[in-house]
Amino acid sequence: MYFVADCFLVMLFGCLWDFAFTVLLPALALDGFAGAVTCPVIFALMVVINQQMYLSGSRSTPKMCIIEEAWSMMGGANAQAREFINTGYRTVRKFGGSFCTVTQGIEDFFLNEEARAAFNNSDIHITLRQGEGFEKFIKENPKHFSPYEQSMIKNFPRAQDAGHSCAMIKAGSYTSFHRIFADPWSRSMLSTEPHEFEYCETLINTGTPLLDAIEKTAMHFNGEAMSEFAALLATYSARQESHP
Repeated sequence: MYFVADCFLVMLFGCLWDFAFTVLLPALALDGFAGAVTCPVIFALMVVINQQMYLSGSRSTPKMCIIEEAWSMMGGANAQAREFINTGYRTVRKFGGSFCTVTQGIEDFFLNEEARAAFNNSDIHITLRQGEGFEKFIKENPKHFSPYEQSMIKNFPRAQDAGHSCAMIKAGSYTSFHRIFADPWSRSMLSTEPHEFEYCETLINTGTPLLDAIEKTAMHFNGEAMSEFAALLATYSARQESHP
């Protein structure tokens, strides 16, 4: 058992090491790893990220560690992972780096002291539409948001209904509210809606090139919006040609 784990870890270190030093924007997804494998995988990631962030010798190179679905690391039983995030938020600025953690709900940042410290050491907080847990969070932390901020967040509409996403950005003592729009092609490309994702995956698995699959998915689920967007692009292009 230990031999298998050790062999796997050595193999993983080699892959991650080569990956980290040859790719400028690496993206690593941990979905699908069994619980027994997750710990050595996270440990390998921590070593590689530490090397790149703190030991690479280039403080002038901007670096960012983005952790999606961070609740699994901040709220899990892996104390090393929690401390890694906590330490990163406290010290990484001195090395030209930054940390960004993404979770489904703000309550994930209050699961333990390490998660709370990571939240408190962040200069920028971006809050999107919250789920049912937001009401419970407000009751437990009534002073975290002002009454106006609470009201605005509670009234953020579903992006699917409104055609845009809403966000509250807090940078230092400044707070602002924004609407985020994406063209229908980009929405289909980034969509996690089960029907859209499966439709696009089916096209790809049957031999359709990726960009064509996204185009067909966008036309299938957002045909009217795609036509309107194409008309807007044509109008813009015509104006650019007439007024160079």
